[in-house]
Amino acid sequence: TRLRMNHLMAGLTTTTACFSFALGLASANKLVSAPATIFSKLAFMGDVAAEIGISVSIALASLLTIRLLLQTEVGLVLRAVGDNPALVATLGKSSAWYYTLCFVLANACTALAGSLFVQWSGFFSITSSVGTLITGLASLMLAELFSNKLGFFILLASLGYQAILATSLALGISPVWNNLTKALIMMVLVLISRHMKIGRTGARH
Repeated sequence: TRLRMNHLMAGLTTTTACFSFALGLASANKLVSAPATIFSKLAFMGDVAAEIGISVSIALASLLTIRLLLQTEVGLVLRAVGDNPALVATLGKSSAWYYTLCFVLANACTALAGSLFVQWSGFFSITSSVGTLITGLASLMLAELFSNKLGFFILLASLGYQAILATSLALGISPVWNNLTKALIMMVLVLISRHMKIGRTGARH
């Protein structure tokens, strides 16, 4: 933001840097002992119940916290900087500072999700995040098909997207074609989204 770098280049640069940090902190792969995970704290409930209970609780707590933040004065400016950066400048606020705050919050959520996944699987791999961006984009597009007010729809959409992938595996499709399945889902979502936008525009006219 300070260097006014192109958004795509900034993302690639940051991702490349974080890749080295991940290697330095945890090496290429690492096992996590079961007693050290957050899920082991509720082991008396059973593995599945503990996993679902903790994951859902953290997801809902994160969502509610973000919704409350967006209703504050700082949250309103965060929303404005995404819709109309020029308006933020007229308010005497620093767009770069609020952009940075947005990135910090977004990447904090990403780090939280990644740490939960590693504790759930018991294994860290430097390549395990490959395809996560596609999953996030597809979930966002799926949520927008149902409502412009995202909120809980993002959680439902992400579960629905993963359910589609699980169904493809249940039907006997080889995991080798997993990425192709993701690409086809993205194409279908783009076509549906475009068709719905055209329909809404036509209805207005």
